[in-house]
Amino acid sequence: MSSSTLLPPLQRELVLLGESDPARRGGRQVIAMSQCEFRLPTDDALTRCIAALRASDEMLAARPDSSYDWQATWVERSSAGGGTVSFGVAWYDEAFFNDKRDAFLGPEHGELFARIGIPQGASTVSHWLAA
Repeated sequence: MSSSTLLPPLQRELVLLGESDPARRGGRQVIAMSQCEFRLPTDDALTRCIAALRASDEMLAARPDSSYDWQATWVERSSAGGGTVSFGVAWYDEAFFNDKRDAFLGPEHGELFARIGIPQGASTVSHWLAA
């Protein structure tokens, strides 16, 4: 394989720090975590996704008593346009986690995903309890 046929390396960019900053977490204990990944087909959809997460991140940062918070958000841009957005969710209340962990499957999130440009089936979310 010649060097001209190699794909360019992925560029991973940190776009939001979220509660990964210990000062933002404060004394809250993480009881569960979620890892979310959205695959976006266009640069416009990628921009809308980052903007939506940024607005939500600012809202959560202003609520230090929230039962959950975003963790660091990373973007890997595709040379063909679009890319992947990956971020974590820190959950601080087990009952809230059990009630809301699958909210992303509901119609409200479905409508939000459609407005952003996240195609059906282009998101992955996994959950686990913290040790």
